[in-house]
Amino acid sequence: MPLFSEENPIVQPVHLVGDRALRLVEIDEAAHRWFAEKGSQAWATCPITENGFVRIASHPQYPNRPGDFPVVLAILRRFCEAAGHQFWTEDISLRDVLPPDIVLAHAQITDAYLLALAVHKGGKLASLDQHIPAAAVPGGADALELIAP
Repeated sequence: MPLFSEENPIVQPVHLVGDRALRLVEIDEAAHRWFAEKGSQAWATCPITENGFVRIASHPQYPNRPGDFPVVLAILRRFCEAAGHQFWTEDISLRDVLPPDIVLAHAQITDAYLLALAVHKGGKLASLDQHIPAAAVPGGADALELIAP
């Protein structure tokens, strides 16, 4: 069974990336293209990304919801069994990785943390989000891989 299919997509029909509304097909194609070209060799999840995926994809009002919690958790397990997957523990703190004088909006805190975790683990944070505050994290610009929609 494929992880994604037309009958069981797990992405909203429309997302905002920057100021542009992207349809499901554009996001799906961009994400799959990036994963096939770069991500499948080595990719990681952490508690924040796993919890976020399960929380959002199992929400009763999420468009194209694949199912209740047990179904979404099974999908996550299948993802994480794929070749190249690593699980990154969250063994750093915002206190340690962000400069004390940095100013972030509340909506940027998790993104900045995930980017700092990627720096700490020697990896990269791949995202369609063009507004991740890379400059807020020492080494962040080199550890951010923006996926072109």
